[in-house]
Amino acid sequence: MTLEAEGFDVETYNDGQSALDAFNRRLPDMAVLDIKMPRMDGMELLQRLRQKTNMPVIFLTSKEDEIDENRVLVVVEDTRPGIPEGVLGKVFNRFYSERPANDFGSNSGLGLAISKQIVEAHDEAIWAENIRPTQMDATSAPLGARFVVGLPL
Repeated sequence: MTLEAEGFDVETYNDGQSALDAFNRRLPDMAVLDIKMPRMDGMELLQRLRQKTNMPVIFLTSKEDEIDENRVLVVVEDTRPGIPEGVLGKVFNRFYSERPANDFGSNSGLGLAISKQIVEAHDEAIWAENIRPTQMDATSAPLGARFVVGLPL
């Protein structure tokens, strides 16, 4: 199955700058990006896109180190403010919810707790982390949050 065969119009670019130039001419309905693009990496491209649009973005990338052929990593990222450092370890607690007062009660706080139980029952791992401009700088403001689930194939 390809996106073209499913009726989607697909445009490809060899680097992040070329993609940004094309997006400045015409915004697509969604984008599939690689984090490791030349001339502008996927995270920088996403930051620039977020200045003008909230279109859906999917990241597909390869991991060069510690490749495990018997495991798949599922990574979900968002571009919201991130997870406050003081609660990063609590997001998987049952009934935990960090919501504005006017939105409290709309969510049970069970989703991540149940996800963690299922993943750990299979002896696998799930974790949350903040996305930073550089992962080496823990003091920089988060660009969003990342949830990672390791699952057996």
